[in-house]
Amino acid sequence: MAAFTYLWTNRCRTNMLDAEGEPLDCMAGNMFTKRGVQTGDEVYVVGIWKGNVYLICRITVRQVWSREDWDAEHQTPRLWEGEEVAECVDGTLMRMHRTLLASTLQQLRFLDGKGREKGLAMTDGELDDAQCLRSVRRLSPRYAELLDEVLGE
Repeated sequence: MAAFTYLWTNRCRTNMLDAEGEPLDCMAGNMFTKRGVQTGDEVYVVGIWKGNVYLICRITVRQVWSREDWDAEHQTPRLWEGEEVAECVDGTLMRMHRTLLASTLQQLRFLDGKGREKGLAMTDGELDDAQCLRSVRRLSPRYAELLDEVLGE
């Protein structure tokens, strides 16, 4: 099992405000398969707005679908745009305003395409570039536990 982060745009995050306190059942994107997300993996949904990084929820992937196959079998009119859909199970409840502390962000490590650990570029406790959490990023295994602590898991 692998762990990933998935960045929601702020528009997507605010679009889901009325779902606060509910588990996430599916999410759309374009990079799940390309980044290696598969059944059983955990995905931490994050958002960034005005320098704050929000930890929205954690889900376990039941299945990654093509959007065409998903739409043929499911009615999800609020689902965001994307070529793929990750069907979610065992998710934590969504919290749209839970921010990550700079100290937590500074500790996180991600795996690059060659399996090397990389941290987030930060200056004075702030991300140098919001794009550093773009799309889908694979977390180094031991660092997912930091996010679980924030979730209270």
